[in-house]
Amino acid sequence: MYIDGLISTIDLAVSFSKNEQTTLMLAVLGDIIEKIDSFIQLITQIHQGLVIQTDKMLDSGQTIKQLEIHLLSVAKALLLAKRRNDEVMLLDLLDYELKDNLTQWKITAIPQIKRLNTI
Repeated sequence: MYIDGLISTIDLAVSFSKNEQTTLMLAVLGDIIEKIDSFIQLITQIHQGLVIQTDKMLDSGQTIKQLEIHLLSVAKALLLAKRRNDEVMLLDLLDYELKDNLTQWKITAIPQIKRLNTI
């Protein structure tokens, strides 16, 4: 549900941008960055608290570690784009990179992590 809420927030930011409501889009972007930070902290806690094989191949063809590294790189790029006030880059990162990564976490990684720890 957390990921679904985050994706909805991303969609809201993209919608604000398309309607040229930059101020609202930037406000929502701050919320997205905070939620991504919380999600990254959660994933870190999972690594520390559970024994998971981060190099195990997911159904998507990536490993959990690769998915996490990609999420971190997208978060870093978002902060850079925000600092540069590069709205086009922000929207591309949000609408394509971040949503795709979060969807992979939701559909592939989290269910597989659950399965690995119930065995």
